[in-house]
Amino acid sequence: MISFEQVFYFDGKSISQRVEDDIEPDITYYYKEDIEDIDYNELLTEFDLGKAPLFKLSVIELSNGDSALLFDMHHIIIDGYTSSIINREMNAIINGLPLAEATYQYRHYIAYEKDYVQSAEYKKMEAYWDDCLKDYERVNYVEDFRADAIQDHAGSFSLTLDYELIHNLEKVAKKNNTSLFSMFLMGINLTIHMFDSSEDVVLGVPCIGRVHEDVMNIVGMFTNTLPMRNYPVADKLLSDFILEVKQNINNDLANQCYPYDRMVEKYRKKTIKMVVPTYLIFCLIMKAPIWIL
Repeated sequence: MISFEQVFYFDGKSISQRVEDDIEPDITYYYKEDIEDIDYNELLTEFDLGKAPLFKLSVIELSNGDSALLFDMHHIIIDGYTSSIINREMNAIINGLPLAEATYQYRHYIAYEKDYVQSAEYKKMEAYWDDCLKDYERVNYVEDFRADAIQDHAGSFSLTLDYELIHNLEKVAKKNNTSLFSMFLMGINLTIHMFDSSEDVVLGVPCIGRVHEDVMNIVGMFTNTLPMRNYPVADKLLSDFILEVKQNINNDLANQCYPYDRMVEKYRKKTIKMVVPTYLIFCLIMKAPIWIL
């Protein structure tokens, strides 16, 4: 798990990433009478990004003989997919099953990425995103309240869609040979257009960033953000817009390995400096489990 040996430092001009050698894990042992007695907030760590490791393990022994193992890791070194890798390997260890052989580790990915930015494929992706954001001018949407000069995440909110609505959207998606995610993205675009009359919308959307089979079992941070641009024009047919959003998503995902921070850097040169210059709305769509009682 070489990803856990990363640190980040500022050299006066930019932030750089470094992989340290021979890092000792930070493990703390506790004793609690019952699992309900665990105060998880007490176990959280404020990490120094310049000092490894950027993770901590807490082993909690319970009075009944059971134990709990808790991971506290900085999000800068792992993505959501990594959590599934850790869970899978921990379950394998607990059940005495063999672990999948780690042919590559995050160190190899970092070395590969340094060469990849010089490749023709990378240049092609760069040209794609240059064209996507060409002539784009980010404008503020209609606001209920005046926005503060310093941006934060106080405006975030979540929305849960009921099963019946999801089922109806799935039927429309199947009829139009598209995905449920495409229907969600289209719906957000149309909602913005209805409230704001915007006809040029860019939404920030996270992607897994693991496009090669070789990295599917690597622990690390691969996630990227894609500024997905669509045009919910008033006189456009809904069927045409569904097809358009589907095609744009496919094209964006085919070019998902171009780093978002490079897009930001290039876009800033054309506009005033902002914290998040290419989009105002970030969309995270998650599938929740359905419990049948």
